[in-house]
Amino acid sequence: MLCYASGDGGAFDILYSRHRLAVYSFLKGMRPSSAEDLCQEAWLRLVKASASWKAGGNFKAYLWRTARNLAIDDMRKKTPELTVDVQSDDGGRTAEIVPEAFVAAPHENLVRREELAAVRAAVAALSPADREVVLLRTQAEMSFAEIASATGAPLGTVLSRMHRALAALRIKAAGILSEKGG
Repeated sequence: MLCYASGDGGAFDILYSRHRLAVYSFLKGMRPSSAEDLCQEAWLRLVKASASWKAGGNFKAYLWRTARNLAIDDMRKKTPELTVDVQSDDGGRTAEIVPEAFVAAPHENLVRREELAAVRAAVAALSPADREVVLLRTQAEMSFAEIASATGAPLGTVLSRMHRALAALRIKAAGILSEKGG
């Protein structure tokens, strides 16, 4: 970030390419219909903050706190979202990277899409605080200490939220498996 703040435009490109998908995925999990706008706003705020960036500042914590705060502000303005977007607004594919190992026969892809939709629905059904911790841990690959720093919550609270969220997701997964006879 210091390189970008001192005028190196290529440094921003590197930061953006490293973190854009994780930020977008986090925001998509928190606010599906607003994710694109919120993601753009997070990066715009980062650009504006670059002029006053101080040495020793934690770029990752700043970026995630900004994205988190934008999602919270959006939640306050709008009604809660419990929908799961499987397709993009134009009816095309979602912006997902599917590893080559997951490319399978059409019926297997359908099953995987249904499972993915079930997982998304289960995550969307979590409380906003629990969902935030799960998404920061899984999408942003943040440590629990980083999540605590980004959210302003004590480490114990973050760990408790993750524990509660995983317990709820296990119950939901057991229900899905029993419905499929698995």
